Amino acid sequence: MRGLRVGVVNPHSPFGSRVRALLSDGALPVIELKLFESDVKGEATLTQFQDDVVITQPLDPDLFTNLDVIFFGGQDSDLYNRLAVDASGDGILSLVEGAIGLEAPVVVQGAEGPSASGDSVDRLFVVPRMASYLVGTTLRRARESLSASRASATLLLPAGVEGDAGAKELHQQVMSVLSFKSPPMEVFKEQVAFNVKLAGSGVRSVALAESVALETARLANMEDALSLSLVQVPVFHGYSASIWVELEAPVEQRALLACFKEAPFALDTGRGAKSPTPVGAADSNKIHIGDLRRPTELSRPGFWLWAVADTTAYDSGSTAVEFVKTRV
Repeated sequence: MRGLRVGVVNPHSPFGSRVRALLSDGALPVIELKLFESDVKGEATLTQFQDDVVITQPLDPDLFTNLDVIFFGGQDSDLYNRLAVDASGDGILSLVEGAIGLEAPVVVQGAEGPSASGDSVDRLFVVPRMASYLVGTTLRRARESLSASRASATLLLPAGVEGDAGAKELHQQVMSVLSFKSPPMEVFKEQVAFNVKLAGSGVRSVALAESVALETARLANMEDALSLSLVQVPVFHGYSASIWVELEAPVEQRALLACFKEAPFALDTGRGAKSPTPVGAADSNKIHIGDLRRPTELSRPGFWLWAVADTTAYDSGSTAVEFVKTRV
């Protein structure tokens, strides 16, 4: 593979940090690295990259010139999405994590590595986030193995959906409430500790809900056939989802079990729990499936399942970098 000129937008986001770490370790043959930050205000940020020091630059599309690949840690930013579209139009391979409704193929992580359904000439791709990966991958397996036709899911989001800042604020809120103090609400704007709330009340949350729903539907190949709601729960890490899957025809229970016996799924609950939980799935690289059952009194064939995965089950940065290897 030839040497690549690579850009990273929002390099200090979880996605951007992971991509930088992989590039520094030699995951791609980088001959030039450019870092771009939208909130740079006259003060440069220095970052070590292999034997060099890289200066973070203001976000200026004119500086994308001559890049071969650019990674966008989008964080649901419409600005980043527009820049990604323009960059791909200029022939730059552009991958966006945290997209808002981009009309672009979604990168799929499979047994043989990441791939996408787009044509070979496509230069713009969406890298799904962890929340989308959990439900989308589960439904894709059900669609391919059991002819699933429609689905409805409730996805429980941990504080870690907002990165380390979210998990840290949940901890601070817990300590504040137990000390009879007002909890900090800079990241979530509402109390999350000892609370459950429907995600989607603020502009950021609405964008997240719409983005996850779109990414999930594309991952599962179930566009216009999926309903999804997001609920914020007081869990630090680990995603959970209650999913109803509608089938074209009834299937036996053994077929349901066989569907989720192979990687990346596991029918065990983890750590001896009675049902999969974020605690039981901690540090696991599997999607743990439980409560797999067929209702007996519904007119339409289908089944319920409970899916849980830790953040260790999916690495969006690695998925993006590995995908680049297939396209350059």
